[in-house]
Amino acid sequence: MNYQNYENHLFRDGYLDQYLRERMEELQTEVKQLNIAGLSDSDEETEVKKLLQKYSLQTPILGEVKKVDAQETDIEVPSMLHDDETYTAKGLYVSVEVPFTGDAELFQLRASTYSGSGVPTAMVHSDKLILTYQTTEKDPEKIKQLWPNTLAEINKHLEWTKKDVLTFNQHLTEEVSKLVVERARESGNNQSIIDQIKLG
Repeated sequence: MNYQNYENHLFRDGYLDQYLRERMEELQTEVKQLNIAGLSDSDEETEVKKLLQKYSLQTPILGEVKKVDAQETDIEVPSMLHDDETYTAKGLYVSVEVPFTGDAELFQLRASTYSGSGVPTAMVHSDKLILTYQTTEKDPEKIKQLWPNTLAEINKHLEWTKKDVLTFNQHLTEEVSKLVVERARESGNNQSIIDQIKLG
């Protein structure tokens, strides 16, 4: 019998579309605060690149399993006779380390496409996932089938995330250039007025 630890659900702590809207609003606020009057075209391009680097997102990409550890543990097993009772059995606590590249916060957010049948679980670190299981299974080969199923489920959700992120990044590229040009024009006009009214 196998149990995955359920205290670390992925893709359910927030909505990706809301996160992307808020990120775009943060960009707009930052651009409004820029003082970029008189910048050359090349300087404006540099500013655009800086903003794109800051606000673009990279959907996480999972690497190969890096480490698997296991140790004996006591497991609370549901009773076969009474639904509300459990008993303690010796089993294994298994942890699986999987590296990834990309933005870790995206593991917590639900994409516009999602599954109603539940979400996978893992502990998210800055550059790796830790998958944990408790099992009373005695066959090593069956135990080793636990995490491929979880990783397949995570990758399915990441594909949905990727679609939303690609759309956001494409829109971001257009929006940043437009916002910087508009702000440079506005900032230049305001500076011209300032120069005309300053005295002394």
